[in-house]
Amino acid sequence: MNIIQALEQSALFLYLSVGLLGLLVGSFLNVVVYRLPIMLQRSWRQECLSFLE
Repeated sequence: MNIIQALEQSALFLYLSVGLLGLLVGSFLNVVVYRLPIMLQRSWRQECLSFLE
């Protein structure tokens, strides 16, 4: 419970922890939002080309 107590006692530590967690989650979501449509488009293009052959 040391981390919880440190978060309760120090507002700066709490803000830094929440900010770091937000950066990590935001970075992950940014990569997913950027790469997922590209991967889907490539997959659909390959399926369409194989269907048309």
